[in-house]
This record gives sequence, C-alpha cells and structure tokens, in this order.
Amino acid sequence: MASSFITSPRLRYVRLTEVLQLQTLSLLKLSLDRERIRYRVLFEYSLHVGSYLLGGSRGAIIEVVESDYPQAVEILAAEGILADGLADPNAFGKLHEFDLLTESLPVIGRWDITWRLLFLALLLALSLSLVIFLTAFPS
Repeated sequence: MASSFITSPRLRYVRLTEVLQLQTLSLLKLSLDRERIRYRVLFEYSLHVGSYLLGGSRGAIIEVVESDYPQAVEILAAEGILADGLADPNAFGKLHEFDLLTESLPVIGRWDITWRLLFLALLLALSLSLVIFLTAFPS
C-alpha cells in the first residue's frame, strides 16, 4: 500500500522493532498495511545484502507513528514478536527537532538526515572560512 510510505513532516516516528529476516519483515509490513498503520522501514536493504557483507548482524528497523504505537504492539504480539519498547522521549530530541526543521528545505530536505547534517555543517564551515578570509585580507 503506497500510503505507508508517505510521511508528513510533523509526524513523530518511534522504533517498534528490529527484524533480522526478510520473511519476518514482509509479514510485519503486510500486517501493518492491513491495519492501516503508518510506518517506515530503515535499513531494509541490509536484509537483501546479508550481514556478511555489512560486517555485522544489523537488521531492518520498523518505526511507526507514535499515535499508532499501541496498536502496532498488539499486531506484533499477534505475530509472536516482541516490540523493542519506547525509548526515552528526550534521547534524540534535538536530532528530531533538526530533522523537522530541515526536511522542508528545498532539495536537501529529501536527503537522509545524516547527509543534511553533514551538508549544513560543511556550509557553515565554508561560510566561517570565507568571513575569516575576508576580514584577514581586506581589499
């Protein structure tokens, strides 16, 4: 269902669970779609590649909209899977705020948050370098 991949800039997603098998991921996605629960999957392609190429056993992480979390936990329980539990709400507060602020920017707003952070840090560094250069060597 296409609606599960559409994200709104004001929705807060929370971690539901991490799966290590592609079949389990497919089952959970179908179950969440059937109940019209909004979710997103991170690192899904790591299951296609295999952990031997990634140097570890990282699986795909399923996140759901915070308001849908209780219903999603029930769906996981029905499938025999335990949810990871809600994290501390302040654990990544500033990072989440940065994500909300920058995802509306043109072009870079569609990038992954890591690339946005790196790009904006580089832009800041270049701007500071330019200001230092212009003040050190006035014409």
